[in-house]
Amino acid sequence: MHLKRIIGLSIIYKYTAVLLALLFSILVGRTLSVSDFGKYNLAISIVTVLGSILSLGTEHWLIKEVSKNSENIFILIKKALLLRFTALFVALLFSALAFILGLANFELLTFLIMVFCVLAMLTAGSLAQATRGLEKADKAFQYHDLYRLIFSFVFFYLFFFLFSISFESILFIFFLSTLIGVIFNVTYLKKLNLVTSKLVSFDIKNTFLAALPFCGISILAIVNNNLDVLMLGFLSDTSQVAGYSVGAKASLIVNSVTLLVVSILAPRFSRYFCNNEAEKLKQELFISTVILFFFGLIIIIAAYFLSPLLALWGEEYFLYKNTFLILVVAQVIMFVGAPLSALLTMTNKEKLERNCLFLMLATNVLLGYFLIHMYGALGASLSTLISIIFVFMVRLISCRYLFMEKNRTH
Repeated sequence: MHLKRIIGLSIIYKYTAVLLALLFSILVGRTLSVSDFGKYNLAISIVTVLGSILSLGTEHWLIKEVSKNSENIFILIKKALLLRFTALFVALLFSALAFILGLANFELLTFLIMVFCVLAMLTAGSLAQATRGLEKADKAFQYHDLYRLIFSFVFFYLFFFLFSISFESILFIFFLSTLIGVIFNVTYLKKLNLVTSKLVSFDIKNTFLAALPFCGISILAIVNNNLDVLMLGFLSDTSQVAGYSVGAKASLIVNSVTLLVVSILAPRFSRYFCNNEAEKLKQELFISTVILFFFGLIIIIAAYFLSPLLALWGEEYFLYKNTFLILVVAQVIMFVGAPLSALLTMTNKEKLERNCLFLMLATNVLLGYFLIHMYGALGASLSTLISIIFVFMVRLISCRYLFMEKNRTH
């Protein structure tokens, strides 16, 4: 019962964060012009991708270091931070060069705020690394997004009444709210006496090695989620970025349901696989996929009738109705394919899942380059849909191969 309560609370907090993200996006969309709203979303995507790659990339290095020698975790964290900031410095040099050459449509102030945002994300990531697996500590980071979103609203209205709301001020609010979230987490950890120099009382080596295969998957997933916005920013104008971002935000709930389904099914698939219960595994996979398929059809029908709600961001965003519907269909296919992803991830086939995500990235880049030039935001959504369908088929074939391999060994 205690476990069910924990899972239930996690789901409530997760969807509260999703709802707050939608509301904040609507608030910003109605406040800024279409062009500035597009710039804001482009800047956030750049910050998210850069911060996540630097964070997860150095985490991959940290895990390998731990596998060689189980040093005190806090010494390793200091090493990881040094490596991260070195990587950040190199990334900033390239960004500065791009800025000088005019490859990004940002002013110097915007560029500096983005740097601070990345630094805040790296700090949050380092704290999460330092306390992975420690009892009660994970709770501090489980609700980090919720803290950040709540403070985003607070700072928005402070700026609204005291200063003026602009694209740069909204981006600065993102930095402040992320920083406040980090401060709350540090305060919580100090109460638990975890941010000290004493030795960590858990198996460092095995805990970190267990996370190694998922670093590449996480990086590819984050890049895939932000790729279309980045490509639109460099191949089209910021108004197209704004329209696509509204469609993507509105389909965010489907994406969250997909992650929830994976988190529920993955442990069950892993248990059946480890116990060599191939028939139960196949039956569970078939039933869950069929149920999700019919549920996905309901989502698509509901999205069609609810599409006028895009006007909540502003009347001009209703023009991107088709972009929104295509993205919903793409998310539903991901939703239906969630059991396949869970099966590959939890049956020692993480490399296959990583390759599938890389294939999605490559397909999306190739298609997006041509379709975005021709159709803008609509082209970006079409390239996403086609790449997801392609990867869905690859996952299906991979799972079939997995069952054939399992049958040959027994």
